[in-house]
Amino acid sequence: MKTYKASDLFDIQQSGTFPLDCEFLPKDNLPVDMFKGPGIFFLSFKGDLVYIGSFFGSKSNNNVLAQRVNKEIASISMRGKQVTFNQKGLKALMNCQKFTINNPKPKGDFVTSPLRIEFACNHWDSFKNDHFLKDFELCWLPFRNKKNKTKKELNELTNQLRSFYCPLCNGKG
Repeated sequence: MKTYKASDLFDIQQSGTFPLDCEFLPKDNLPVDMFKGPGIFFLSFKGDLVYIGSFFGSKSNNNVLAQRVNKEIASISMRGKQVTFNQKGLKALMNCQKFTINNPKPKGDFVTSPLRIEFACNHWDSFKNDHFLKDFELCWLPFRNKKNKTKKELNELTNQLRSFYCPLCNGKG
């Protein structure tokens, strides 16, 4: 199993208001087929498993880095420009004294959760700087033959792995 440092996979493009000021863009020099779906990915931060996700992909959107991993890093670190908040997230945000977000967005594709906000608050000393990607690692387990797994089977396997390993930022909190 190969793991990759997120800093080797993504470039950060910054704009907007800190802390929600980063976009995580897959590096241009990565082999095109290396991160194609379907598959399961494991995301760790400083050696702790924080997220397990699945990715099936489609013909037009088949890169797990661009379609999933970037969103998870954005919402787990609370640095993603497109992070949005539901009601539970807004409530959790009020409990964090380490950072402030003015005018949090209520809807979008990068919805964070109370677990992720708490994780970011507990690790803010790392996330507040611009070098935090080096502390994230990705393990990508692709299924090379889509015919072997349906999307439902892939989701079931992912849920079993989540139940067994209990990653810190999976779930709603």
